[in-house]
Amino acid sequence: SSPPGKVLILFLPSSPNPIHSFKQCTHTHTLARSLQVYNQDSRKSAKMSADNRFEELPDEPEELDDFADLEAVLEDIKDEPSTAPVQGFLPMYMSVRKLFSENTKLLEDFGEKEQYSEKIDFLLQLKEVKTTLEDIKTERPNPDLKAEENPTKASEWKEAPPLAHGPNKNFPHLSKAVEVKSSKAEGRYLSATMKINPGDVLIVDKPYTTSLFSPHYETHCLNCFRRLMDNFVDCPACKKVRFCDNVCFEECYSKTHRWECSVIGLVDNEDIGRMATIAYRIISKAGFSYLQSVSDKLESGSGTYSDGDYLSVYHQIDNKENRPAGDHLKRCFTAL
Repeated sequence: SSPPGKVLILFLPSSPNPIHSFKQCTHTHTLARSLQVYNQDSRKSAKMSADNRFEELPDEPEELDDFADLEAVLEDIKDEPSTAPVQGFLPMYMSVRKLFSENTKLLEDFGEKEQYSEKIDFLLQLKEVKTTLEDIKTERPNPDLKAEENPTKASEWKEAPPLAHGPNKNFPHLSKAVEVKSSKAEGRYLSATMKINPGDVLIVDKPYTTSLFSPHYETHCLNCFRRLMDNFVDCPACKKVRFCDNVCFEECYSKTHRWECSVIGLVDNEDIGRMATIAYRIISKAGFSYLQSVSDKLESGSGTYSDGDYLSVYHQIDNKENRPAGDHLKRCFTAL
């Protein structure tokens, strides 16, 4: 409970496991930017020193202590017999990473590029990168199915609660019981405008897109995330993901799965991390034509905080100034 004028610190739960659901940005080059977006509690500042300038920051909470530890891990992986396909992410990335780790000047030149588009263009000029990209092949053809333009909408796995006291006029997913303020000392924060009672719902936001963690492919629906019953439906092509029924399959196939089915094994794997799948889905939802039409307006535009607004996704904080060149290299290569 908070009286008017007092600052509120809100700890909001993320989407229920196993759903991976939050707003981010993607684009041919802005995909690299989306792979840089991290939660506040998992960020660590990385100084650009000789020891850690090539550090790749992990997608999971566990972090390697220094560059020597990273080299040891990569050596272990390289020496182990691999059961993954030759075009797995790590074998492709290792050849490019080796090039940069042995050429300090090349890494410095890459690090000096400020914009993601410049970093991507820099990589595309390298023969090793071009060769790696040429070797990538889809694992299988996409399902020979026609995507429905207006598929039957599957029911939500859970209804969102209503906002207490009604919506804020500037931020429709925020209750009007709070307002957004900012200061040099506090940054951006929420302040109460009226008495707030315990249990009042202050924020109800809808994700731009969602994805399911791969360990739950066999047990949960890729579309609505419900736990599967006995009458589930497999994807007829990749056989890796499942759905509650044909309604969920047709809706998911129409929205996202038709684009990811043939490459889901490449995109969703432990070597890349969990960020890649949801970033790839944002590309699918936004669409190439739209991204191409707004590419020169991305930096000057601003989000509206309304459902489905790509600009609000794009302008998430990426903390790129706190990341070493090696981490940028991995994210940009992943984007490619």
